Amino acid sequence: MADLENTNLSAESNKDAKEDKLTVLIADDHELLSHALSSALNSYGIEAFTAKSFQEALLSIRKHKEFDMVLLDLQMPGMQGLQSIKAVVKAAGASKVVLFTGDVEPDFLQSALDANVWGLIPKTISLKSMVGVIKLISTGEVFLPTNASTSVIRSVEKKNVGDFTQDEFLVLGHAANGLTNKEIAFTIGTSESRVKMLMRSVCGKVGAKNRAHAAVLCRELGIL
Repeated sequence: MADLENTNLSAESNKDAKEDKLTVLIADDHELLSHALSSALNSYGIEAFTAKSFQEALLSIRKHKEFDMVLLDLQMPGMQGLQSIKAVVKAAGASKVVLFTGDVEPDFLQSALDANVWGLIPKTISLKSMVGVIKLISTGEVFLPTNASTSVIRSVEKKNVGDFTQDEFLVLGHAANGLTNKEIAFTIGTSESRVKMLMRSVCGKVGAKNRAHAAVLCRELGIL
């Protein structure tokens, strides 16, 4: 009986782990980039799939309804600007569609955001930062690079659900400035254990291994 119970618990645990695993479709015709990114994401526990054209991306989305996110290249075969973006967003349903491309004109980017795109990830971003960005978007944050136009960034700030709480931002800022947990606790008037709890939450949201890694990632992502 005990063995059977352990087996059932193990099966449930594996099922939960599978359900919690993020799934991402990389829609890009640059095969070397797609495969490198796919391998990197898989190594971080994110299940990645690839598509090389607009039509293939739509087919993958309609066939597999479980994608959490779709990374969409604007230059791959079959893409026709905003019309294609809207088609992917519609087909993706609850999946978060994110532009994965180079420079984009501010007006076009704003139109894409208005069409319910969850931001823009530049292809120049490092693979480690990419993982953090994907996890950040999965929590409900719209992401834009720091060089996006001021007007677009302001519109996104209004749209974002503000997944970081005020206390998390405070703790993150102090940690980035080199304060210890004890010093942060004294500065903001709370306990050291609560500071640790807030830092764990921050690390989880950006996919960081520790507080130092969180500070580096948040600087790269333009959060700090």
